[in-house]
Amino acid sequence: MDEGQSVIRILEQNMTYTVEGEAKEETAFLKHSDNQNYSMYVLPAYELTAEEPNKDVLYLSENDQVFMRIELLPNDADWNMIEENTKAQLGAVSENVQTADAPSDDFYKDANVMKAEGNGEKVSAYLVKNEDLSLKLTLFNKEEADHEEAFLQMAKTIMKEEPQK
Repeated sequence: MDEGQSVIRILEQNMTYTVEGEAKEETAFLKHSDNQNYSMYVLPAYELTAEEPNKDVLYLSENDQVFMRIELLPNDADWNMIEENTKAQLGAVSENVQTADAPSDDFYKDANVMKAEGNGEKVSAYLVKNEDLSLKLTLFNKEEADHEEAFLQMAKTIMKEEPQK
C-alpha cells in the first residue's frame, strides 16, 4: 500500500466464533481505541476500554473478570524481555506455564503462545509479531466462562491507524 493511503474500514462485519462449544455468528462493530492507534471489530457482548497508557481491555460485559488485555508494542521491542516478563506474569497464575500452538490463522502464524491455569483461572498470552503490527494479547478466562476463541477472532481484526495530525 502506498504511503499516505489510509484504509477505510466498514462499520460492521459478521464474525463467526465459538463460546463454550457453541458456534455463533454475530455482527461485530468497528471500535477505535481512545488510548492506542488502532481499530478493531468488537462483538456485542464485549466492551473495549482504556486501562492505562498503551494498554486496553476488551471485556465481557456481563463479567469483567473475563477479558483480553491489548498492548501494541513498538517495532523495536525487546522480544526476549517481553517473553521473560510474560512468562513471569503467567507464573503468578500457575508455576506450570506451558507453550502452546498458535491458531492456524495468518494473523497468528508467528505468534508465541503461553498458557497457565490455576484456581479456575485460564490465562494465555499471545505475542504476535506481524509485518506492520507487534502485539501482546493477554487473555483472562474462567473454567466456566471460556471466551478465548471469541477474543482471538476479534483480536485478529486489530489494525493500526495513522496517528491523527
